Amino acid sequence: MKTNGGIRYRAALAAGKAARAVIRAVGRDGGHYPGVVAGMIDPAFLDHIDKPEQIVFVMGTNGKTTTANLLNDILADNGIGLVDNRAGGNVTEGIISTLMKNVDAGGNAREQLALMELDELHSRLVLPHVKPDYLLVTNLYRDGFVRNASPDYVGGVISRAIPADTTLVLNADELISARLAPQCEKRIYFSVGELPDDTREAQGLVSDLPVCPECGGKISYEWCHLRHLGKLTCESCGYTNPSPDYLVTGVDADAHTFTMRECCEPGEPEYRYRIASYSITNLYNLAAAVVLARRLGLAPEQIAASLDKGVEVTKTRYNENVVRGVRLIDMFTKGWNIPADSAVFKKIREEPGAKAVVVMLNDHHMEGRADSSNYTGWMYSADLFHLADESVKQVVFAGDRAKDFELAALVAGIPAERITVCATDDEVADAIRLDGVDSIWWSYELYSRDIARRGEARVAERLEGRG
Repeated sequence: MKTNGGIRYRAALAAGKAARAVIRAVGRDGGHYPGVVAGMIDPAFLDHIDKPEQIVFVMGTNGKTTTANLLNDILADNGIGLVDNRAGGNVTEGIISTLMKNVDAGGNAREQLALMELDELHSRLVLPHVKPDYLLVTNLYRDGFVRNASPDYVGGVISRAIPADTTLVLNADELISARLAPQCEKRIYFSVGELPDDTREAQGLVSDLPVCPECGGKISYEWCHLRHLGKLTCESCGYTNPSPDYLVTGVDADAHTFTMRECCEPGEPEYRYRIASYSITNLYNLAAAVVLARRLGLAPEQIAASLDKGVEVTKTRYNENVVRGVRLIDMFTKGWNIPADSAVFKKIREEPGAKAVVVMLNDHHMEGRADSSNYTGWMYSADLFHLADESVKQVVFAGDRAKDFELAALVAGIPAERITVCATDDEVADAIRLDGVDSIWWSYELYSRDIARRGEARVAERLEGRG
């Protein structure tokens, strides 16, 4: 038990646990509020609380929640006890809440492994006090313009905060995050090898890596999977990707499997793993989870068995039902997040058959508030042009920003006759044209998940009613 916090720490711990008990008594999970209470009483609470023997953080602009949840599920399926912040929030107060729920009334840590996702900008507030053994960074892209548009700025914040003795697990294909924290000598890299549908140039309307990060020279791609992720070389200084310790060597989308080579092991063995729903983003997230599971001591056979049993991307991220032969699919993404939105639009375009698409990327929790504002420029940088494909028969927008989306869609080349604008979210389900489509997609952000699910249920009723 930590005792150097004294009376203030013990009072903060008691108050935080009481707050959590009250919140749980009314049917909620606790969230980060207990951490708010504890932090107000003892500002040095993170220094004082007893911590697990092993701490792992997962960060990154996109994929940290999915990757952390996958890894949590794999470890739990193999009987490894741990504490996570799946329901506690990834900011400082959420980290406090997570560590607090892991200590008993005497202040002693129960589980000796903590696996938590961490917000990039909160790393400077957390990492000096909670030092990780492993830190996985999935990627760094531009994010919401108002909060942290520049990945270089975010990378600088993270780099300065990481302790030098932390082992980094990094994406060798993403050369912004791959260069983080040069003070850390222990570095593990993973990569996805060349795939059949790769391009020879950066993808999308905007690139977060337009020039060589080392000298500013022109870069050329041997292959590119997504945005600026791929194998590249600077034509001026020769800078290129670090050599991977783990390499995805092949994908069989039809068989729902991928193969990973462990380049850091003698003989470079390869292992096959299941991927339930293939996309390049899901592949990166799952590959990252497998790498970290291996570093935490699981054998490839244990990981493969867990994935075969059904551990997969959570249904809050991707969910599919089939009604009367029509696929109803909802995919979580992030409003204001250009790479995440673009990846979803690309995924929809590449799927077979005719589609209708509902775009719900407004900040629904902010709509109607007089003190709220929305930077609409991101809509024109997201790759809406994917939805101009002939296979997309209708694109539906709703909410306070529906007209802004409509204009961005027209600029992206989507024909006006395929665009439907609804004044309210409740109108969307009845505005979807059911004839001649094989699938209906909802691209939704966090605060519109329930709205999307209600709309999907209403569309299912309409499909059933057709007989």
